[in-house]
Amino acid sequence: MKKNFTLLLSKLLSKLLSKLLSKLFSNRVLNILSLVSGVLFIFAFAPFHFWGLAFLALSLQLYIWINTYSLLQAYWRGFLFGVGLYGVGLYWLFNVSHSLPDSFGPVIRAILLIIMGLLASYPALVGLMLVWIKKHLSLHWMIVAFAFVWTLGEWLRSWVFTGLSLYQPSYAFIDTPLAGFAPVGGELLVTLMVLISVSSAFLILYIKTIAKKSLLFLLILSLWTGGWLLKQVSWQESGLKKLNVRVIHGMPDEKKKYRRFYAVDMIKLYLAYSRALPKVDLVVWPESAIAYDFDAIKHYLLPEAKKLSNSGTDILLGGYIQDRNKTYNSLLMASNPDNRYDKRHLIPFGEFTPDIPFFDLREYLPSLENGALDKGNYEQPVLSIKGAKVKGAEVAVAICYEIIFGSEFRQQWKEADLLIFASDLNWFQGTWGIEQLHQIARLRSMESGKPLLSATSYGVTAIIDNQGKTLKRVEHKTGYIDETIMTGKTQTPYSVYGNRLIIMLCVFMLIAALISDRWRIKD
Repeated sequence: MKKNFTLLLSKLLSKLLSKLLSKLFSNRVLNILSLVSGVLFIFAFAPFHFWGLAFLALSLQLYIWINTYSLLQAYWRGFLFGVGLYGVGLYWLFNVSHSLPDSFGPVIRAILLIIMGLLASYPALVGLMLVWIKKHLSLHWMIVAFAFVWTLGEWLRSWVFTGLSLYQPSYAFIDTPLAGFAPVGGELLVTLMVLISVSSAFLILYIKTIAKKSLLFLLILSLWTGGWLLKQVSWQESGLKKLNVRVIHGMPDEKKKYRRFYAVDMIKLYLAYSRALPKVDLVVWPESAIAYDFDAIKHYLLPEAKKLSNSGTDILLGGYIQDRNKTYNSLLMASNPDNRYDKRHLIPFGEFTPDIPFFDLREYLPSLENGALDKGNYEQPVLSIKGAKVKGAEVAVAICYEIIFGSEFRQQWKEADLLIFASDLNWFQGTWGIEQLHQIARLRSMESGKPLLSATSYGVTAIIDNQGKTLKRVEHKTGYIDETIMTGKTQTPYSVYGNRLIIMLCVFMLIAALISDRWRIKD
């Protein structure tokens, strides 16, 4: 009697568990979980910094794909992950639409939705590829491939279409041991290390052999230990130059910013900050610090700038330069305006109006104050600092969201001693974008092994050392910060080789899985 009761109870519990699992793995629940995991992923990044949630979100999404058997469903669930991530994570881009005329608001919002849809297609393609691998190889190979397929997806996202690589896993782990891999292989290698950790943790659950479980655990431990050891390396070479720097944080009145007399007042204010004691070697003003045609008001600046330069203090400032009937958003040497960098990646609808077939946006969008700018040349020389104490020092410049394009910025910083990030983030006041761009700037300094000066309006103005540590920062008030930094032409492995080795590794692993039965993982 007791035996029969126990058997009946076990059958009942088995049925209940079966029903619970069938509901848990129902299409509707898995779809909702995909959306939730995308939203959850956001909170791993600045300004939240809960990097552990990146592990949770990525693990949840991999678990969803493991329990997905249709290629169409795999694509859809990856797309839902992207919708949750970019739909919520990039809400701050909609601030751009509020600065435009009401009649044009719906157009810009529709374009931003299309961009977010394109971005969401990347995790969708990752899911499609992974489920295809599961169908044709094995579940274990699918879990291994997760790290390499996702990394290739991140590389494509930073290159194809928009090139907008925000919310790449590497940025969330900037304050963890895995960030030590940044100087070796840049953001992609850090991303790959994160994803290999997730894949290995899943394989531990799915592989039965204790010996293999132990090896996978040792792999995870070695990745994190190796990252920590690499973080102890300075990467800076001998023969460094000591540089006393000052970075100015401006908060101009946006309603007056483009007026001539207000621009003159801002010049006087910034010059006062630049002359303040103690004397420094280099002063950096924000992007568009002079929001007026530079040639029309340069006589207010040049005499004082040349006097400061002759005494050993150089000024780099943001302004609008006209050259051969073209207007550029530039960062230039105040004492020698021909020594400048012209912004290459312009903001659509803010700095230029893009051409869309069969639709003339200019009919809907009135001319903006700075809405007809021209792109700078792709290849531009680094800027030379000519001050007496630091003669020969050179800087690589990124203006505004150019800081996101790490592989392009790398081409400049290879020849430079110092990185500069100049921006005017008025559009994004009060949003996550402010802290996220600062987080990205920190990773650029890690990748290059060189210090970075971040000069912003309404953003985070900061001095960052060669290991990505924020030495000083100022925000929410007009002012400046000073620091002594060590500069030099440091060449990290990433500076020399870029992403090539990481991409080759990912492609090799996938090809090996596809063409060789001997590479299949069997337990």
